[in-house]
Parts: sequence; C-alpha cells; structure tokens
Amino acid sequence: MNTSHLFYTIRTRMTLNNIVLAGALLIVSASVWNTIGTLQKNFILQQKVDRLTTEIKIAEIEAESLALEQQYYRSPEYLELTARARLGKAAEGETMIILPSLPKNLDKPTLPKKSFDQSNFSKWMRLFFGRVH
Repeated sequence: MNTSHLFYTIRTRMTLNNIVLAGALLIVSASVWNTIGTLQKNFILQQKVDRLTTEIKIAEIEAESLALEQQYYRSPEYLELTARARLGKAAEGETMIILPSLPKNLDKPTLPKKSFDQSNFSKWMRLFFGRVH
C-alpha cells in the first residue's frame, strides 16, 4: 500500500461526523465501564450490610435470651428448685423419701448364656415337646 493512498483514505474517513461519533462512543464506553464498577461495589457493600444486619439480629436475640435467663435465675421458682436439688430441702407438707442406691451389678444388663453343647435336633425337640433326646 502506498503512503499517498493511506493519506487519502485517512482524509476521506476523518470527517467531522466520524470524529464526533468516535468521541461519543468513547464517552459512552467510559460511562458504561464506570457504571459497571459502581454496581459491583454497591453489590459487595450490600452483602456486607446484609451480613452485619444478620449479626446484629443474632446478637439482639442472644441478649434477649440472656435477659430472660437472668430473670429466671432471680425467680422464686428457680431458688426453690435449686434448694430442693442441692440442699435436699422440701416444701411444707411434703415428705422426702430417700431411696437406697442400686447395686452395681444392675448397671450392666446380663444376657442369658447360650448353650452350644446341645445339638440342633435337641434344641428343636425341647422347643416343640419340652424334652431333650
């Protein structure tokens, strides 16, 4: 390609309309790029706001639960139950019955011993007729 042909092509294509159109296209492209960046930042910030809002709600629920727990610990019912459990106290008119502790051998269930010395036929006979052959 010849340089004179190149200059001719540039001069014919570089009209005022084309220059204005290229400038407008550049401005629109920059505006779209900036809008996409702003939308992305807003999305990330909204996620943070949602996470922090959830954490605040959880903290409020925990605080409310702790306040109710404190209120329960201050109640006369709790004091009465604690006195009964720890100190062995009873209310007026009640009689306490102290049961003996269970023997240690009852803690583990015992299984019946299997008899492996009998034949299968003997076991069936005992099952059906109640006798052994």
